[in-house]
Amino acid sequence: MTVLLRVLIIGDTDEYEKLVARELTRGGYRPSVMRVNTGFAMKTALASYFDLVVAEYALREFAAIPALSILRQFNKDIPLIILDKNGAEERVVAAVKAGASEYISMANLPRFLLAVEGCLAEATEQREYTKMQEEIKVGRQFISTTMDSLTTQVAILEENGMIIYTNKAWQDFGSNNQLFQSAWEIGENYFDICRNISDRKVQQSVERVVDAVKKVLENYSEQANLEYVLNIGGKIRWFKMQVTPFASQGSGRAVIATEDISERKEMEERVKYLSMHDALTGLYNRAYFETMMVRHDNRINMPVGIIMCDINGLKLINDTLGRESGDVLLLTTARILKRSFSDDALVARIGGDEFAVLLTNTTQREVELSCQCIRHELTRHNADSKRAPLSLSLGFSLAKTSSSALNEYLKEAENEMYHQKLHSGQSARSSIVNTVMRLLEARDFITEGHAERLQDVVADLGAVIGLTESKIADLRLLAQFHDIGKVGIPDYILFKPGPLTAEEFEIMKSHSEIGYRIARSSPDLTVIADQVLKHHEWWNGGGYPLGLKGNSIPLECRILTIADAYDAMTSDRPYRKAMTHQAALKELMRCAGMQFDAELVKAFAKMNFPKNKSHCG
Repeated sequence: MTVLLRVLIIGDTDEYEKLVARELTRGGYRPSVMRVNTGFAMKTALASYFDLVVAEYALREFAAIPALSILRQFNKDIPLIILDKNGAEERVVAAVKAGASEYISMANLPRFLLAVEGCLAEATEQREYTKMQEEIKVGRQFISTTMDSLTTQVAILEENGMIIYTNKAWQDFGSNNQLFQSAWEIGENYFDICRNISDRKVQQSVERVVDAVKKVLENYSEQANLEYVLNIGGKIRWFKMQVTPFASQGSGRAVIATEDISERKEMEERVKYLSMHDALTGLYNRAYFETMMVRHDNRINMPVGIIMCDINGLKLINDTLGRESGDVLLLTTARILKRSFSDDALVARIGGDEFAVLLTNTTQREVELSCQCIRHELTRHNADSKRAPLSLSLGFSLAKTSSSALNEYLKEAENEMYHQKLHSGQSARSSIVNTVMRLLEARDFITEGHAERLQDVVADLGAVIGLTESKIADLRLLAQFHDIGKVGIPDYILFKPGPLTAEEFEIMKSHSEIGYRIARSSPDLTVIADQVLKHHEWWNGGGYPLGLKGNSIPLECRILTIADAYDAMTSDRPYRKAMTHQAALKELMRCAGMQFDAELVKAFAKMNFPKNKSHCG
């Protein structure tokens, strides 16, 4: 099998080219030959790949020695053999000094093939070596780049503790850290650096680290893993270290890999905290409370007192004033309970509106005094607060002997609490409703007496259609409190000067349902609760929230709808001026049979209003 050999020949004559080709063929090669005779031609030819260059020593316009310079210039690692007719000694010396692979005289032509084989073998070996060196270089660069991209701090130590390698994370930690008087650089001694740390807060941790590293370097058998804490600039940082031994050149070395795990530790602590605590109040949660009840159910902790506490009317607060207001009550209750007990007491939120307290080695008198303290703190809070009043129901029990049944005493305290709640719950709801009413009255200045004007209009319309005094009184009550649910609507929507967006209008529509829940909670307003819910229904079914039609809408709501629309049209608004009585009446008639009861609109039109001003003056 012949071997293809790409040859660049530097010569003046075809005979030289044929000679080289013939000799190579005779040696079993299949030569592919290109001949040049100038430096410019050679530079052009070197754009192609060649296995061998064969040159005459000297040509008319070019020579072998300059050809070698061109090869170096182009960084071509190609063997160059000089095949010369002369063979003078000074030429041989000059060729060798210039870096020619071989110098063969024509008189010694049989050596040509041996020279070719030797040069090609050496060139192949050199190329493989160069390739291997390049691969080693690339590999080292890859390892170095990879190590420097790690957040883990990595260093290699000699047996005596000298640092012989560090990655970027290690260097940054050493240079940016005031703990260490010396930088953690190559050539420094790891143990000396640690020994020079003067901060007592970290000495114990550093000693543990040094002991682990020394043990690996001395025993040279086991990998060491440890976690430790450093106080760096007043901030606690957690680290995880792995020390791995390895042998190199007959000596012991170790790789130290250190990772800052502070975020992970903080997350673990957070998860652990949340597993035991209520996220909103910061008190212990039900799971932890039940665990501690089991743990404390023994003779050492007896007697054990259990206090149950429930917020009255929390659902009403959430439904009317919003969950943010409800959360304020929960946080306030948590603060009151924590102020009422020492650190030995276990205070927990065990339900949506329920709290529990566990007291060990206590007495009946101490538990009763604790309940009095809670009530005192509650009274003080309500006296200072302008928000909805906080009302709590309490119950307690005392386990005097260990019975492995503290749950029974928890139920006893819970039953007493619910018994109290039956008596105080309605009172609490009434207080909340009264607060809501005060809030509504405080907001009425925005509408300049809207509720008061409505009372007069609905009473007049009720009289026109022949309602009894009792019904008219209920109508006045409805006119006064029909918008009570608006206390649960955000101010940015309620007081918006311009038209509401579709999303804002959906929120605004919920005020009728909120008002219904408030009215049902108050004995004084129960009679109008159903009408508060339905006062935005339309005659044609286009209203809300139920989409009622015609006579299925309560008469009181149909009356209020007309009066409410009339008052809105004849009152100034930030975005428009008030309409005249006649213009408003015309609009009511236009919408009769759609939004309004047509018969009631006719009756409304017959009512007498002042001639020169609207009904409200």
